Amino acid sequence: MHWNPDIYVPPLPWSHTADWKPPRNIKTVAGPVIAKSEVWDNLRDMPEVDASVRYEFYPGVPYFISSTCMRINETVNCLALRNAEMVFKRELITHAAWYDAVRDTIIVYDVANMPDLTDLKMDADVPWITFFNKEKSV
Repeated sequence: MHWNPDIYVPPLPWSHTADWKPPRNIKTVAGPVIAKSEVWDNLRDMPEVDASVRYEFYPGVPYFISSTCMRINETVNCLALRNAEMVFKRELITHAAWYDAVRDTIIVYDVANMPDLTDLKMDADVPWITFFNKEKSV
């Protein structure tokens, strides 16, 4: 999973932070109160654009905090600039589930053979959604 700031400047292909293999700058802190990872670099094939991603993990909480930043250092003519997208390796996911407040139940879908996850239909304000791999307990 990766928070995915990216930019599209044709004729170049999309450039994402997920393309870093790895980024040039990595700072990690791990202790009993917090584990934090910060990474930053310019985007692939795009020296005019810098990006950074930070993850913060705290013990005993079922979530993490992620923050991202993009800096355009020189003018570029882009068609798209995104800074709010989660990307999952599809092969790792077998199921999706969310809480349906109207029915007071958890809805679970087997998505392993579902060609397009846009087929999933849910209310716009579900309090949570999870993707998991039932066979691997992830």
